[in-house]
Amino acid sequence: MASDQQVSARAILRAESELRRLGHRRVMEQLEQVEPDLSSHVWEQLTAIHQQLLNLGAPAKTTQRVYRQVQALMLIGILSLRQGHYELWKDLVGDDEPPAAAGNINSHGTGTAQRGFLGAALNGNPIWPATTRA
Repeated sequence: MASDQQVSARAILRAESELRRLGHRRVMEQLEQVEPDLSSHVWEQLTAIHQQLLNLGAPAKTTQRVYRQVQALMLIGILSLRQGHYELWKDLVGDDEPPAAAGNINSHGTGTAQRGFLGAALNGNPIWPATTRA
């Protein structure tokens, strides 16, 4: 089956690096800001997974370790896809600045998104462009 390969190994490594640098909590908080519906779904599913892990009766440390692995898997997948979409957009448009999402503005009040929502990613490419809901 053919693939569009939007998610490269480089994007995955960037996402892993960002997650390690910022931590799970901060990445989830930032996901809530840019993708509130997705973050709500992720939180609900992570809560259900955590409860199911607890019900298995494993030691608390083991449960927490497995939960963090699942959380990291989800966040790295989301970050990687966002990076892949950004790079696809950049290749198509030929610009370094992604457009602000419809109805979104940056902190300067303009329609152009700021660079580096999750901090300065490798080579200056943001994983999540900074936008705020209007």
